[in-house]
Amino acid sequence: MPEWDDEEESTFNKDLPEKFKCDGCRGVAHMLTKSFVQREAELTNGGALPESEFFHEIEVTCDERLKGKFGVKARNKNPKDKVFSGPGLKAMDLDDAQFGGLYWDRRMNKMCLELADSVGEEEIYAMHRDPSTPLAKAMCKRQCAKPKPVKKAKAPKKHTPKETTKSNPTSSKQSSSSELMALRKQNAELKKQLASCKKERGALKKSLSDMIDIMDK
Repeated sequence: MPEWDDEEESTFNKDLPEKFKCDGCRGVAHMLTKSFVQREAELTNGGALPESEFFHEIEVTCDERLKGKFGVKARNKNPKDKVFSGPGLKAMDLDDAQFGGLYWDRRMNKMCLELADSVGEEEIYAMHRDPSTPLAKAMCKRQCAKPKPVKKAKAPKKHTPKETTKSNPTSSKQSSSSELMALRKQNAELKKQLASCKKERGALKKSLSDMIDIMDK
């Protein structure tokens, strides 16, 4: 017998455990396909069913045809190695005993009705009629999607300290000498301008003095 966890044995839990949802959806798809094909053979000789008929087949499959068909097996008699089993599922071929019952029937019924609501009856039947992809593969993409691998955080790059460039004494002396020559040149220009200003000032004084003498005469 499987070793039930709290989620599996709870009488209040109406949902299939997450680990069984992919197989549960595939089981529903198998039973819907079986119902569609049988009704198509009876009514249209393999042709498409009218809307009222495929709506009816989905409703009856969810409410009645899943009962007593699905459950859990302890694979190879290992109570901890639990697999979901039922028509259309690989675990159905195992010799281990299948444990189902009322609560598992309710969970499968809920999953079937939720699929009809979320996917839509028309879309489900259109998937069934599409020969390129089995209904289980088309309808159960979300339930059977593989979890995305968790990306490992990249280790921060190690910053190697930059080598400090050694100052070249010769280069420093050359730079200081160039700056000193420029300052001396600038100083000489200023002195030249100052001498020119003094000369102009003297000329102005003499001119002013001459004018004063002329006016006093």
